[in-house]
Amino acid sequence: MAHILRKIRNIEDYLIPEIGKRLEPLGFNLTEWTINIDKSEGEGHGYVIKDNTYEELSGIEIINKQNSSDILTIWIDYAWVKGMDLPILYLETIYPKELLLKYNLKYMENPNNIIFNSLNKEQIKELNKQYYYANNRHMSLFKKYN
Repeated sequence: MAHILRKIRNIEDYLIPEIGKRLEPLGFNLTEWTINIDKSEGEGHGYVIKDNTYEELSGIEIINKQNSSDILTIWIDYAWVKGMDLPILYLETIYPKELLLKYNLKYMENPNNIIFNSLNKEQIKELNKQYYYANNRHMSLFKKYN
């Protein structure tokens, strides 16, 4: 896990609350679920901001505390442009959908809604200059599973 957020002493202190912010609007009661980043893997896309590396992650587990065999998996990524203190964390995918239905949870929001509602016009223009966003690669998993 050290490669994901280098130089941040307690990765869980940053990452877990940020993921929680994206899960709560989907209906997750975070007292009923555990966010496990231990098995997650970096996928290569990321940013270095103030000597910290924020990397796209796959394989983050969201485990039901009452039934630990009920595990959702999420992928996360970040959007960032120069001048921002921290990147915007967003979900790229969450699966399996059957578990979302079982627990009456919503499917994730379109990543563009999260990203572009968090930026001003100039920041959007700068973000769209980045290859990953200019070519809509950030939407590939959402489109595939939606």
